Amino acid sequence: MNETTEPQRVLRESELPVLDGLRKTQRAELIRRGLYPAPVRISDRRKVWLAHEIADWQQARISARDTKGAL
Repeated sequence: MNETTEPQRVLRESELPVLDGLRKTQRAELIRRGLYPAPVRISDRRKVWLAHEIADWQQARISARDTKGAL
């Protein structure tokens, strides 16, 4: 199979607070509990997050807020 895939945008940990408003320890706890996207390890010392997974997480949080008040 010879499928060509587009590269995915990745985010460094330093970029995440602007997007999620979380501290590193809060994010680590959510990851541990399966409530936040897990990072992708790209080397022994570097991990990144996939931008589309963070966007999906944000949308899920917005949806949860919006449906919480629904009758």
